[in-house]
Amino acid sequence: MTDPDNGQPTPTGITTIAAESEEQNKALRDSHRKRVLQSAVIAFHGRHTTLDGAVRDISDTGARIRVSDPMLVPDEFVLLIDLEGLEVDCEIAWRTDKEIGAHFLTPPKKVAVKRKQTVVEDKAPERPSLLRKPLSSLDI
Repeated sequence: MTDPDNGQPTPTGITTIAAESEEQNKALRDSHRKRVLQSAVIAFHGRHTTLDGAVRDISDTGARIRVSDPMLVPDEFVLLIDLEGLEVDCEIAWRTDKEIGAHFLTPPKKVAVKRKQTVVEDKAPERPSLLRKPLSSLDI
């Protein structure tokens, strides 16, 4: 097999497999992804065991979640996103060394928001001055 760009021989199937898998991934994804960065909790064993994670992107049918060790995540779990008040049953679609792909088994349920995010302007506190007071302010 030769590379169509430069005519050089290529190892069998390497370029075609990568291109085919990317096309298959796009075809399998039937809804638009939204890039986010939200903390999430992966709950399993009847919600007695949890792992922290970060949702990197989400769609109507699944999510990409960054976790410390993807091998600790079971094949089926509940994904909880506190700031959005979302709760959804999921199954693993794929795993890498730091991320998992979750396929939603049920539509996401809206639940009461567990915590709210507030943005407050950070002001530096006024510190006392170590400079001497001017002589004019002293009573002599």
